[in-house]
Amino acid sequence: MCAYSDHIPLPPIDISRFGEPCPSDPEVRQIRQQIEYAEHHLNQDDQEMDLVVEKRNDVIRRRLKDYYAFISPIRKVPFELWSEIFALAIFSLPGCCSLQITYEDITAPVLELSHVCSLWRAAAISTPVLWSNMDVNLADVTRIEKIVHLYLRRSEGSLLQLKLCALDDFDNGIEALTPCGWHVFEMLLEVSNRWSHAAFEFWWELLDDKKIEDKLKTLSWNCEFLQSFNVDFNGDIPENAEDAAQSPRLFQLLKRAPRLQILGLAPLRKWFLLPFAQLQDLASISRVDDVLSCFTMCSNLQKLDLVIINFSRRTLPDTRRIEHTKLRSLTWRLHSSHGPDIHSLLFLPSLTELAFSTPVDYKLQDAPRLCSSIQDFLRTHSKCQLKSLKLGAGFYISDEDLLQMLSLIPTITHLELSSCEFRGFMPPFFKGLTLRIADTGNDSAGILLPRLTNLHISIDERIGYGILWKPIPLQWSNGFPFPHPNDILSMLESRRKSVEDSQGQTSLLESFNLEVYLNRVRDDCSVKDWTTVWFGQKLGSHLKTLATEGLKLKLRISSFKFERNNENDINVVTDEEDHIMF
Repeated sequence: MCAYSDHIPLPPIDISRFGEPCPSDPEVRQIRQQIEYAEHHLNQDDQEMDLVVEKRNDVIRRRLKDYYAFISPIRKVPFELWSEIFALAIFSLPGCCSLQITYEDITAPVLELSHVCSLWRAAAISTPVLWSNMDVNLADVTRIEKIVHLYLRRSEGSLLQLKLCALDDFDNGIEALTPCGWHVFEMLLEVSNRWSHAAFEFWWELLDDKKIEDKLKTLSWNCEFLQSFNVDFNGDIPENAEDAAQSPRLFQLLKRAPRLQILGLAPLRKWFLLPFAQLQDLASISRVDDVLSCFTMCSNLQKLDLVIINFSRRTLPDTRRIEHTKLRSLTWRLHSSHGPDIHSLLFLPSLTELAFSTPVDYKLQDAPRLCSSIQDFLRTHSKCQLKSLKLGAGFYISDEDLLQMLSLIPTITHLELSSCEFRGFMPPFFKGLTLRIADTGNDSAGILLPRLTNLHISIDERIGYGILWKPIPLQWSNGFPFPHPNDILSMLESRRKSVEDSQGQTSLLESFNLEVYLNRVRDDCSVKDWTTVWFGQKLGSHLKTLATEGLKLKLRISSFKFERNNENDINVVTDEEDHIMF
């Protein structure tokens, strides 16, 4: 019994074999026979157990797990597919990366995957791109030097995507790095020939440190793969740098970046030594003069995202009209609603995408001037093929203003409108968008937005209700100070039918998104009556029919309450209630 019990019918598997290809079918059959033989012994020994047999059987069970793992079908998955699976797992969500180092924590998902088993480790190590995306805070690096070096070594052969910052535990920028921090930064500069995307959130003093200039002098290569470069100076530019019109020393790196096309700067100065002429995509926070310089210096620009700041005057600088023939997309965010109308100087004949937004603290009294200036801009560009328009609050104060704007751009296919109240979205607006065939024939010349396919409307009374302006009583429609749901439904139904206009068939509306947040403290109507009764009970079946017939419909109507502490302080209470979600 003892001699029999000492016998283990299953030899151990050499762990190195898990790094080899999956065994062939004949090998799998042979291994399965060994497994069956071992399991047969286990079943026999269950009848009569002693301490020796029990220990031996524990060994057999552990080895059986190894054997089953060795012939598992999952081992037939090729390394290339594992690489794709790991990449999806790590990079599928926005902001995810291979290595993220904050002031207090380290997140290293690819490193964790490589510790699961030898197969996953081999797959991860053999895929350099999995190690190439790093988000590193250099403020406290006493414990990160080795892991950054490991990632640089394992990502060798792959282009790097870097996001670097220097923030303390309160997310405030620091003025100087520790010696260890500089060493890690220099490690990353040494592989700048592999950078494809680089973003920095550093104080000016860090990016202008002479150590950077000294290090760059030792590098002999170009940043030939660098495509995008973003810098947030985390504060204002020092006065001495402004007076001297100097660039931070790190920008010397961009002299050797022939493929750089995407640039983001906060803030931007026209005297920065940058390859403006080769840029195609620019995002910046800029002053008026610097904004106008962008259009002249960036001759190949196709996409521009601007935040205009520091309006020192309401009048425009003395400059001629600027024409840019290549710009296709313009996003214009006003930091103040009372500055000069810079866009009146621009003519952009290739423009297809346009977005305007106002600051949170804009005032109602500024709306007429903004509305007039935007109408002038759209009128100037009415013959362009503008396809997409995104318009924030403050550029219109009535339905008539908004309809007048839209009548100037008949080529629009995608329209997004947002506001902090229903001003501009009352019955005339939805009736104006409703397609109606004339009494004689199918002549529908003069149709508003005949090519519209996507309409998104957001009305959020949580934003500044009672702060931006005193609420003005709105006109009533069938008992509601809101657009009547029937008018919205009629517009949708008409837009799902194609009619003839002077340019041919009108386009069918493909998607409609209405998102509304209402203040429940109202004396003039019942929010629930407008939402639950009308949208939910009376029109619910009609909306479902439209969705069934192909309209991508998203409808969310919620309500909330404000808690007023005093005349100038309003806090949103977190008792939001969803009434309709479709």
